[in-house]
Amino acid sequence: MANSNVAEVGTGAPNLTRVAVQTAAHNPNGRSSVNPLTSEFRLSSRHWLQPDVSIAYPDQPREDYLQGSPLLGVEIVPSSNTAEKIDIKIEDYLTFGAREVWVVYPDRRHLWVFQPGISGTLYSASFESALLNGQRIDLPAVFA
Repeated sequence: MANSNVAEVGTGAPNLTRVAVQTAAHNPNGRSSVNPLTSEFRLSSRHWLQPDVSIAYPDQPREDYLQGSPLLGVEIVPSSNTAEKIDIKIEDYLTFGAREVWVVYPDRRHLWVFQPGISGTLYSASFESALLNGQRIDLPAVFA
């Protein structure tokens, strides 16, 4: 994985594959690959997360798991997931180094974006991620 960002696409969000590909294609260092398998991130000896979609840091250490938080972690929220579980995941991602966390609610057709030290921001039309060098993501197209 040296010198690349990896967009990992989980099974819970077929329309987010497009976002993962766009994200990987527009990463800051211009090197990327897309992998249709999910990856697990070992945050600490007692914390692991497996995002639905993620982008790893360039040169992120990998042993059996990717080490540390991803650069971007995306969680697709099914109706069965509780707010408490999602809140814990957001906190874990940001505590262990994620620069952005997207929490997607496909049934509601919106997402929340979280960054370290900043309150979450709700988007339902389009948004620009700081990680994507200003690339606009059209949410109605993602949820179509």
